[in-house]
Amino acid sequence: MSSEELMDTSVCAEAALDSTSSATDFATELRLFKVELRSEFQLMHQEFRQLRTEMAQLKDSLKASDQRVDNLEARLGSLEQRLEQKVHPDRGHLENTIDELRCQLNARDQELLLNEIEVSGVPECKDESALHLVKVLGTKLGVAIDEKDVVHAERVGSTFRNRTSGSISADPTAQRPRNISTPPANNPV
Repeated sequence: MSSEELMDTSVCAEAALDSTSSATDFATELRLFKVELRSEFQLMHQEFRQLRTEMAQLKDSLKASDQRVDNLEARLGSLEQRLEQKVHPDRGHLENTIDELRCQLNARDQELLLNEIEVSGVPECKDESALHLVKVLGTKLGVAIDEKDVVHAERVGSTFRNRTSGSISADPTAQRPRNISTPPANNPV
């Protein structure tokens, strides 16, 4: 073999050696990448397990919270019903009681009106005392009336019907004075 042939074989051997060493380096790198990729997948797998566990715990916690909220809503509803029953136990009964009391008040008012004395036809002056007029009328009729016998005395009716502008009106009610009304005290007059 000639030196040229030896060089060719040594170049080939070097090339083969380089290719085997680069193949070995590539295989080593591939194995390292595989090991690294496998460890990364294992870490991701562990993280997904933790995430699933945490999600399950979150779901359970949310279900428990929902149950508590439902329980609170149910309790609140029952408390509102109880409060409504205590505040308005029987509206119909209360309305009936109110109606009865109104009827009793109306009946008493009517009884008081039956005892009330009304005097008509007494001329009306601007600064008069209705109580004094009642006492004078009682004296004229022969009945002694003391101030304690009369609760109060006043003119009743519209004040406008006596107001005329000095001319005689054709309407006779326009000239008529207002009535004097007085309820007696507890003792009948």
